[in-house]
Amino acid sequence: MSNIAGSTGATTAGTAPRAPLSNDVAGQIVTVMQRTLGGLDTTLNKLNEQSRVFNEGVRPQMDKTSQIEDLQKRLNEHSKAQRRLVRAAKKTIREDFKNTVSDRLRDDISAQIRREVEIQVKDQVELQIGDHIPVPLELQAIDNNRQIAEIKAALANSEARAKNSHLQGRNLDEPLAPVLKPDGNKSQVFPADLRSLFCYDLDMSNVLMKDFGLEEEDSLSANYGRFMRHIGSFQ
Repeated sequence: MSNIAGSTGATTAGTAPRAPLSNDVAGQIVTVMQRTLGGLDTTLNKLNEQSRVFNEGVRPQMDKTSQIEDLQKRLNEHSKAQRRLVRAAKKTIREDFKNTVSDRLRDDISAQIRREVEIQVKDQVELQIGDHIPVPLELQAIDNNRQIAEIKAALANSEARAKNSHLQGRNLDEPLAPVLKPDGNKSQVFPADLRSLFCYDLDMSNVLMKDFGLEEEDSLSANYGRFMRHIGSFQ
């Protein structure tokens, strides 16, 4: 190549014209040009290949990106529309709910006021008649029922004692008329007759005495006598 450079050097001022190229030098120049053209051809081939790859691979992706961007844009518009609808729906619901709640609250408050007035009126009435009727009517009714029950029990016991008074211990097998307990109920240990009573031991007689609220004794005969007087069969 140094020979080529020397042979092809630029003509300077004051120098003689170049001599014609020899066949060897011309051949070398042709070879260099062919190699350069071959390099350009390779470069063009690579450029074409890259263009093909671009057209086949990159451009579709760019198209897809464009499609995605278009879809994203449409989705955003749809989301905005949805948000507008939701806001409108919420506004409607709030207004309807407010009106509904207002109506319901109005009814509830009215009902509550009525209940409160009734309670206050009832309290005032009870306070005003308290001096005349110191016991509430409900308690009076309960007390009256209890008094009626006590009167009925006392009447039944009076009749039972009258029947038992005819026995006077003469007939041990004559049925005893049941005398009720202080609470008005029948005793589960009331003897059927005097013979049954006399079969009670001290413990059983104490149970009987306790059932009727009578004082218990350590003596069996004392329990017998007290119970017989209580039921009217022994004076």
